[in-house]
Amino acid sequence: LVFSFFAFFSNREKEEIERKFRRLNERFERLDAEKNETQNAIERLQNQIQSIHANHQETLNEMLTKQRVELDERRKRFENELEERDMDSTQRLSNLRNELEKYRSEIEQLREQLRNALADCVTERRRVSEKGMRKNFISGLF
Repeated sequence: LVFSFFAFFSNREKEEIERKFRRLNERFERLDAEKNETQNAIERLQNQIQSIHANHQETLNEMLTKQRVELDERRKRFENELEERDMDSTQRLSNLRNELEKYRSEIEQLREQLRNALADCVTERRRVSEKGMRKNFISGLF
C-alpha cells in the first residue's frame, strides 16, 4: 500500500508540479548565487575597509612622526638660538665689565693726576707766595 505522492495527480498536473518545482529550484539556485555574490561583495568591502583603515592609521602615524621630528628640530633650533643669545649676552656683559674696569682704572689715574696737579698747584702757590713775601720782606728791609 505504498502510494506515491504523485499518484493522485494527472500527468498534466504532475508536469505542472515538476515545472513549478524546477522553477522553484532555479529560483533557489539564483538566490543562493546572489547570496554568495553578496557575501563575497561584503567580504571584499570589509577587506577594503580594513585596508583603508590600516592605510589611514599608517598615514596618521607618519604624520605624527613627522610632526614630532619637526617639533624636535624647532626645539633644537630654539635652544641653539637661546644658547647663542646667552653666549652673546655673556660675552657682551664680560666686555662691558672689562670696559667698566678700564674706565674705573682711567678715572683712578685721572684722579691721581688731578691730586698731583692740585698738590703741584698748592706747592707752586706757596712758593710764589713765599717768594712774594720774601720780596716784600726784603724790600721792607731796605
